[in-house]
Amino acid sequence: MNKNSIDRFTDRVVDYEKFRPCYPKEIIQVLKEQIGLDKKWLVADIGSGTGLSTQLFLENGNDVFAVEPNRKMRESLLHHFKTYRNLIALNATGESTSIESGCVDLIFAGQSFHWFDRDACKREFARILTENGHIVLVWNQRDPDDAFQQEYEDFLLSHIPSYQSVSHKNISDDDLK
Repeated sequence: MNKNSIDRFTDRVVDYEKFRPCYPKEIIQVLKEQIGLDKKWLVADIGSGTGLSTQLFLENGNDVFAVEPNRKMRESLLHHFKTYRNLIALNATGESTSIESGCVDLIFAGQSFHWFDRDACKREFARILTENGHIVLVWNQRDPDDAFQQEYEDFLLSHIPSYQSVSHKNISDDDLK
């Protein structure tokens, strides 16, 4: 079945919780060193899913907008992080977040930006970011020289028709301007 980028994850929540790779906690330290991430920053985690990246910022003490259009994913996130008072989960998309203009210090998208309408997202990101705000897009990358990874990629290409149409390439700074 060919599902859109929102609905395609509805029946995969349990798999995400069990098998989706977490993001290294070191991301927070890298962001502190590279862009000056501070606990006072308001973070928008776009395409937050079940909250793997959201958790990093919650534990850092940031207020976080978890923007997730898939109801099942958002429910999982809310279940796992129900004790955090610094979390607001939004039923919204990267293209239309419903976040107030000019208030977000950091937009973070972990393994999600390739699902968005790039032009609409750029406009929305520009709208919600503070003047000196930052955008961080993160993907897990496979080692293209690893034999297992090559076979896995071949398997995905041959068994999942929609896999090839998803852009898995890095986005440059110029792509976001």
